Formats: sequence, C-alpha cells, structure tokens
Amino acid sequence: MQMANAVNAIEAILLNKARSLSHKPFLVVPGDKGRPTTILSYTQMVEEVAWLGAALRSHGIHRGDRVGIQLADPDQFVVAWFAVLAVEGVAVPISPEAPHTDVYRTLSRVTATTLLQGAQDGGVRLVPVPTAISPQLLAPQAYDGGGVILWTSGSTGEPKPVGMQTKALWHTANQVRHAQNLTASDRGYSPLPLFHVNAEVVAVLASLLSGSTIVIPTKFHRSAFWHHVLDYQVSWINAVPTILSLVAQSVEGPERHQLRDIRLVRSASMALPQITRERWKERWGLAITETYGLSEAASQVTANALPPEDNPPGSAGKARGVKLRVVGETGRSLPPGAVGAIEIQGDSVINPRWGPNQWALDKMHDGWYTTGDLGYLDESGFLYLKGRSREVINRGGEKVFPREIEEVVLRLAAVQECAAVGAPHPILGEEVVLFVVAREAAGEDLVTTVMSHVETMLASYKVPSRVLLVSSLPIGPTGKLARRRLQDVLAGAG
Repeated sequence: MQMANAVNAIEAILLNKARSLSHKPFLVVPGDKGRPTTILSYTQMVEEVAWLGAALRSHGIHRGDRVGIQLADPDQFVVAWFAVLAVEGVAVPISPEAPHTDVYRTLSRVTATTLLQGAQDGGVRLVPVPTAISPQLLAPQAYDGGGVILWTSGSTGEPKPVGMQTKALWHTANQVRHAQNLTASDRGYSPLPLFHVNAEVVAVLASLLSGSTIVIPTKFHRSAFWHHVLDYQVSWINAVPTILSLVAQSVEGPERHQLRDIRLVRSASMALPQITRERWKERWGLAITETYGLSEAASQVTANALPPEDNPPGSAGKARGVKLRVVGETGRSLPPGAVGAIEIQGDSVINPRWGPNQWALDKMHDGWYTTGDLGYLDESGFLYLKGRSREVINRGGEKVFPREIEEVVLRLAAVQECAAVGAPHPILGEEVVLFVVAREAAGEDLVTTVMSHVETMLASYKVPSRVLLVSSLPIGPTGKLARRRLQDVLAGAG
C-alpha cells in the first residue's frame, strides 16, 4: 500500500479485514445507564461504513468536503469517521457536549456544510450547517483530499484548527502498531474522547491495522474502569495521566493476579507524574509506558520500549517515525542534557499549506515544526519533557518549570492534585502560585505542610509565594490540565 493512496488503502484494509476476520469483534462499547453492550464486528463495521458513505455521496459530499461529527456513541462515531474518510472527505470531530452555537461557529471556521448527529430513532442524521462566519473573513483553505480537522486545547485563547491528511494518520497509526507490538490477539481499552487524535489514531486506527479489538466506553468513569478491563479481558490500556492518577488513588482495585494478561499500560497527552508511575508499579505490578505526542503530528512522536525492558525514569521515549531535535534560541541543536525547544519533522507532521493550517507557517523553520514544548535529550536519544514554553514561570529572571514543583508536592500523602502557575508580580515579573486539591483525610494545616515540604526540597526561587486550596483543578475535554483557567482565577481575584 502506497502512502499517496492512503484513503483507498483504508477502504481496502476495511474490506480485507472483513474478509479475513469476518465476525470477530472490532469495537466493543460497554453498556452504560441502561444501554446494552454494543459489539461491532469487522463485517458489520464495513457494511455500516459503506451504507453511510453512500448516504454522504448522495448528500453531495465530495473529495475534500468537510463533515462535522458530533456523536456520543462510540460505535456511531467510529462508523461516521471511517465513512467520511472513505469518501475522501475531511472529518471534523466535535465534542458531544458542545452547544449548538459553538458547533456551528466551529464548523463555519472550516467551511463545513454538513454535520452528522444522533437521531431520535437512535440512528445518525445528516444536518445542514448554517453559516455562522462569512467565508470572506477566513483565510484561504485548500483541501486536495481526505483527512481530519482537530482542535488545539485552546489553553491560551481560541482553539486553532489542526488539519491532518489521511496519509499522516495512516503513517502514525503504523508507528503506534509497531511501537506497541499490536497483534490480532490484542484487546485494547481506551476511555478517551473520540473527538481527540489519540483515541482516533492510537485506539481505533492502530487496532484496525493490527486486526485486533478495541473497547471504548461512552465516557470514563473511575468506578467502571477495572470492571471494564477485567470483564472484557483487556491486554493493553490507552490512557492519559489524569485518568491513571485517579485510578491509582482509588481505594478499590483488582488483585495483582487478576491483571496477568495486561502487557501494556500506555500514557500519553502530557507528562506522567513519577508518583503515579510508582503507585501503579507498587500496587498492581504494572509498568506504565510513557509516550509523547501532539495533534500536529497525528498523536505519537516518541515512545518508550515495552515491558519488561527498562526505560530511563521520567523519559517520554525515543522518536518514532519522525525526526526530533532540541534547539536553543539561535535555532541550533543543543547538546544532550540542555533544555530547549522541541522541534519535529516527518511524514506525520502538520502541513501548513493544507486545509486550515496557514497559522502553522509561523511555527515552521527550515522544514522543522516548533511544538511549543520544552525538553532535553540524553546521550541515548531519550526525550525528557519539561513543560510548555508558555507555562514556564519567569521569576526575577529565573526560569521555573511547573512540573518540578508539582512532582515534589504530589509526594505528600495529603495532596490529591496540584498545579503551579505564574501570576504577575510588580517587581519580579512573575511569582509562583500553587493550587492544591487535598485528600479527604488532609488536616487544616495542609498549607503549612506544603510550604515546609517545598522549602526543604526546592531551591528558594522555586518555592511558591502562595498556596491556594481548591476543590478541584480545571481539566479540558481531552484530559489535560487547563492552566489558563487558573491564571484567569488569579487575574479575577486581583
């Protein structure tokens, strides 16, 4: 199969898998709130994709046309996603919880004319999209084939559209399949939202390529996590640090001997706290395999080796299917150990001249894309993440990485979650403010305990000026911490 023929290749592999695997389950959606469990075989998936693809064509959807997908049921979403790609359209996934005004405005930004939504009879309906933004106000958008348009987290402002061609999705899914050694005997579990690139590429597309089964719940529920893993005999788990941390903090959980079939617990989206890694290992004997990725690279960029191989503690792994370098302010590659900007290059990296990606031109330098993340490489090529460049706190000229503070504070048994952010300061420029979510058993003197701990463990310029106790931290729809909202809280209080 040639990369240039990626869309046709996806259609071909759907048919090939249906012939060879027939009634084998491809997608399992656990029952929830009275809804029975849904099992979609490879044959059923191909039949439903073909039916919806024909409906899209009859509706006037052609090569490069944008089609919104706002479907809460994983089985309906997956069929719709493949159907849009099969007709060489461009899928635009939208959160099922997004209000109508946001949906239409989002779709208007990429000049989509059709939206797939759930119908009252339980099926899928095609809805015309009213124009919420005049096309004349938008930058020119050139679509020469199928793909997907995703959206950045929007932690610093309005989300940006990220257009990924189908060949990029295909390339990354193959890299994921090889990195995770997925085979037809695997059964994955992915409690992540399907409107995000991780679930689409790592869970759905990589499972298809390997001929395996993927279990996707309608929504993540901590109380249901282990029930799903055990009931459906899962062999690997696809999650993000927020979910893994919540599961690790649960009082209830399986015994070690019940998890012998799990060969991989994969973490992505953001850096994994070391304490979470240790808790999973100590309690269940499971080593978490950390990876690093971003929407602008169709998810995976680096990955660690699979257990039982040892990986350097705190590493996000080595580059997989892309070139990666760390550069300084002059744009030159830095030596091992030096922290700088992470840049990537390769077949899965965003093409600034395709679709809505013109904004990415400012992030391209000599063919390298600047990710906005900071980190360093060791002598062996392992990547270590330090955080987002926009999240670094500049306290009187000293650079403070929030993760360094958070890793220390999370060691306290009374702390459930925490987040460090920068707040304006009239003399220093910025000061460090720490938000803390306490465990139920935490005492009233938690602020004193936290301050005493960080003063002992950290350099003085990294010690927070303030510690604020909150009931929860703001989490975005894809499971990432929304630091911008915390900074907005501080600005409002000021």
